[in-house]
Amino acid sequence: MELLSNLQKKEAKVTFDAGHLQVIDINGYQAIQENDMVICIPYLVEQNSILLRYENIPVFELINPAIQKYITVMSTVIEKHESPEDALNRGLLTEYGLKLRDFNPEIISPIFLNKGNTSRYHICILPLMNHNYEQIEPTEVEKLQMKNSNIVLNISEIKNIIIYDLISRYTLDIFKQHYSLF
Repeated sequence: MELLSNLQKKEAKVTFDAGHLQVIDINGYQAIQENDMVICIPYLVEQNSILLRYENIPVFELINPAIQKYITVMSTVIEKHESPEDALNRGLLTEYGLKLRDFNPEIISPIFLNKGNTSRYHICILPLMNHNYEQIEPTEVEKLQMKNSNIVLNISEIKNIIIYDLISRYTLDIFKQHYSLF
């Protein structure tokens, strides 16, 4: 048995670089290297609603061309030298126009995407009262980016939506479990 003090970090060699992702070789094992992501479901408590996204996802359309838009949770790439909290704040602002006020969100300990990827998801179920945030008026460019992409879903409708990706479904299940909605 190897002692923990004797363990060494594996060295990875980049074999392909596409900018936002790399294929790496770790002693003969190939994997995808990507940045971590923050995944979030903002819960507007006083409205009894959650915020979701309605997105065109080309990768999904390749496999299932009959569906052109998918319901997803907010996901934001954590940039180098950025904390998960900073990425969460940036994502809330750019995707929903929400700016948090004196509020420390709880982000669950990160989980790996899968065995062949270095990326981890930092999941946040974010209960917000009206005094926890302000709605920022988006710029014209942001309005175009947000157009038809945000969904305000009342909790009573949560059982009626169909989710096709694993992380959105998993995060929604965490939300349902947390608020006993099963």
